[in-house]
Amino acid sequence: MEAKQSATKSGQNTREAPVMPPTEKNASKGPETTLKAQPPIAPKSPDGRFIIPVEDLDSDAVCGEELDLDAEIGLKARKPGKTEWVRLVPGAIADMQLLVIKDSPDDMDEKMCYVDPKLRARIADDIRGIRFVLCYSLAKNRHFLWPVKVSNTDWFRSLDLLLRKPPEFLATRRFRIRADKEHDRYRIRTGDCFAWMRRTKRPAVA
Repeated sequence: MEAKQSATKSGQNTREAPVMPPTEKNASKGPETTLKAQPPIAPKSPDGRFIIPVEDLDSDAVCGEELDLDAEIGLKARKPGKTEWVRLVPGAIADMQLLVIKDSPDDMDEKMCYVDPKLRARIADDIRGIRFVLCYSLAKNRHFLWPVKVSNTDWFRSLDLLLRKPPEFLATRRFRIRADKEHDRYRIRTGDCFAWMRRTKRPAVA
């Protein structure tokens, strides 16, 4: 009796659900389709290449005047460009002991951080003497700080000779400073600053 009931239950569990024949109501529906918005096709040139239109990013800008935030942002620390004419502000030089680090060994950019003198002994190998030189860019009409590593190399010596020039010489000259990697030193070109300003009608700042 128990075996018969077990077989009956087993048959109920393995019985397939009956398949209902399609009706006219169900057959008329067919598969549902969803209409998707097609992206606009970019215009093409006569040779078949796509044309990317140039847009004016300021076309929707609100009329008004731009705020001068340079004074609030502060001075940027950077090197002079290869073709950039700069003026060196006489006497505006500051030496500091800073921690120089990189995010990765192959990274060209360096970060300089101030470390409390009480903590420098633990990281003495990474502390470098940095000389900040105040410069004025004649192309951008703004000041910036040039961090120079103080070292016993031709790189520093070639620049230190310039920084030791008399203040009256630095105040009247403009300089273009570029790296000469072949000889591990800086190459410096100079010219009369005020004659260039009169010719280009630039303001005599710094």
